[in-house]
Amino acid sequence: MEALTVVGELAEACPEDGPLNWWLQRMQRELAEGGLPSGHRIARLDEK
Repeated sequence: MEALTVVGELAEACPEDGPLNWWLQRMQRELAEGGLPSGHRIARLDEK
C-alpha cells in the first residue's frame, strides 16, 4: 500500500510528530484487520 509506505517514511523522519504516528498506527491496524470494506472510504474517529 503506497500510502502506508509514505506515512511510514514520514514517521521515521519525524518521530516526534504525534498526529502522524497516530495515523501510521491506525493505518497499520486497519490493514491487519482486513481494511475497510470495499467502497467504504470513511473512517470514524472515535478517539481523541
